[in-house]
Amino acid sequence: MELDRFRGLELDALHTTIEAINGRIKRYSSSPQSKIPNQRRQIAGRRKGNAEDDEISHLKSSIAKLSLVNSENNKKVKLVDSALRNRESTS
Repeated sequence: MELDRFRGLELDALHTTIEAINGRIKRYSSSPQSKIPNQRRQIAGRRKGNAEDDEISHLKSSIAKLSLVNSENNKKVKLVDSALRNRESTS
């Protein structure tokens, strides 16, 4: 069914995006810069440290939003699928 193919493509795209964001978080977490204590990092460059913290916060927010979008899309797909089944059974 075309709906299943569409759902599969959307889910694949969502999973790819989540994997990319998780990869960025892991790379940041394992970078030498992230190992510097927060206080030293602020002394070394307050703006840079804040920018990195802001980026991690933004990435986490993006993951949360993508998860919400995924849940909403799954509900919509189920509703459409149910409507199509009802239409087929009445035809």
